[in-house]
Amino acid sequence: DEQAQLTYFGNALVDSLSRVHFNHPGIGAACPSLSVTSSVREYELLLKIYQRNQHKSARACAALGMSLMLNNPMVSSIEGSESMARAKRIYYLKQAILLAEKDTRFGARPITEIAMEQAYFLRHLAVGCIAPRLQVIDMQGISHTFPEPGKVNLIIFWSPVDAAGTSMVRDLDKLQAQYPSVTICPIMPYEDTKALEALEIDFSFTDDAKGTAGTTYRVAQLPTAILIGKDSTILYGGAPDMKLQQALEKIATTDKPKRPAVRIQ
Repeated sequence: DEQAQLTYFGNALVDSLSRVHFNHPGIGAACPSLSVTSSVREYELLLKIYQRNQHKSARACAALGMSLMLNNPMVSSIEGSESMARAKRIYYLKQAILLAEKDTRFGARPITEIAMEQAYFLRHLAVGCIAPRLQVIDMQGISHTFPEPGKVNLIIFWSPVDAAGTSMVRDLDKLQAQYPSVTICPIMPYEDTKALEALEIDFSFTDDAKGTAGTTYRVAQLPTAILIGKDSTILYGGAPDMKLQQALEKIATTDKPKRPAVRIQ
């Protein structure tokens, strides 16, 4: 009953924003909350704010919200193609920067700060971009550079204090056996390697004390997986979920040797 009530009032609130409040000067404060959903309805509401609101700051927040939402395939699919969705992500990002007035905030942060982060993501970390190179240290203190060119690389950012990441790294042998052509690189924050012994994990690469690798890939949550193709382009980036599994299966299918054609005479 409580869930039904929350759903009812949530829908009523969005409807009121769409019918009445979309043109209010303070509607920009609602744009960050609208943009974290994966609903096309909220995306269309942001588009309505952007197109019909008379206030620059509100339009800037709506534009940035749409740019962020288009990173989600469930939303970007309505734009018809991946190239069109990418073009609109860039367009709305530029509009957010151009329209934003001084001291405009997107949630708790300045809108220009978030816009610059989004610009970095689109240039370096989006699917199809050339993956940034990074240096990590193994347990013997030897430096290694990833991704390895000419190979499929799976970079996993994790932490010993995170149960999901720990479970994944503990089972890396099974993952490696399932995808033998993939070079797997688990990276944990700069910590005492004794934590691995307590977890019965015998290997992981380590970021430096400044967290350079995590910062380069803008890791916001752990665990995070980055799948990189043989040509060093990013194939997937995000949580190690079913979408990562599908990307790995696609690679495994592509790498299978083709059977020679058989001619029956």
